[in-house]
Amino acid sequence: MPISNQLLVAIHSTDDGEITLAKAARIAVSLDAALHVVRVVHETFADLTLHEVETREALKSAVLRDAEDEVLEMIAAWQADAPKTVSMSCSVVWQTRDWPVILAIAEQIDADLIIKSMASSTLGFIRTPSDWHLLRHSTCPVMLVTPINWTQRPNIIAAVDASHDEPSALCDSILNNAQQLTAILRGQLHVASAFPSVERWLGPISVAIDFNKVRDNVQKQTDQNIEALTARLKITGAHAHSREGEPANVITGLCHALDAQILVVGTAQSTGPKMILLSNTAEQILQQVRCDVLVVVAAQAEPQLELEPKPKVQA
Repeated sequence: MPISNQLLVAIHSTDDGEITLAKAARIAVSLDAALHVVRVVHETFADLTLHEVETREALKSAVLRDAEDEVLEMIAAWQADAPKTVSMSCSVVWQTRDWPVILAIAEQIDADLIIKSMASSTLGFIRTPSDWHLLRHSTCPVMLVTPINWTQRPNIIAAVDASHDEPSALCDSILNNAQQLTAILRGQLHVASAFPSVERWLGPISVAIDFNKVRDNVQKQTDQNIEALTARLKITGAHAHSREGEPANVITGLCHALDAQILVVGTAQSTGPKMILLSNTAEQILQQVRCDVLVVVAAQAEPQLELEPKPKVQA
């Protein structure tokens, strides 16, 4: 199974943390997995002088203690009404940036999945710089979630590239993770793929060509490729969707039309200088969709470069 033993849950505060924890626990209950909750805190004491070190340290300890108490209370509240016991632990860490801490702890506990709450604004749910760093550098799947509960049987979309019939490790990973989530949440799986605009693909030399016929043939082939992908992985009951257009626009439109609650996408993470970038299509999709997103990463052929020293994660 793609997700199995250990989940890491990264929260900002108790406001977003309760629903994020509930979503992670719903997955953990099904898998008998353990949960580790991480909260990174930091306060700037600008009004203190350099000679007030003891006061500064006392305030820091108080902030950490209060944050840990809040996390422990949140865990206890969930466990009190839990349908099944789930092993839960937590870390509260003092750092200015959360994503290096999250990645360091994920490596320490050998996390199969990182679940992180998204920030919200008047424009909806936003991906912060921390989210982008986490997605670009994580070697395990990352799920960015909104503070909105899942329904009993959510629609889940797996976005794949079915424009060709060649096997793809990334497509397999996307579909396997999406199928597992569908089984855990008892949802409905949809497999979606875009195919390029026929007019742009054929070019100006194709004036006499019947574009509608070509479009129908391309869509039929894309549907057949989706069917072959799911059949090879023994996935049944999935609805196939193929649409003409740019992948980001197609997938975003389908998420809205199907009222999807989770979108599963993939990115091929590079090594060296290129590793700081997500694939262009994945990044465009992430900028547009407003549902929860699970991002899976293709298998690495080479070890990643160390971009900066790993932070100490002791509270």
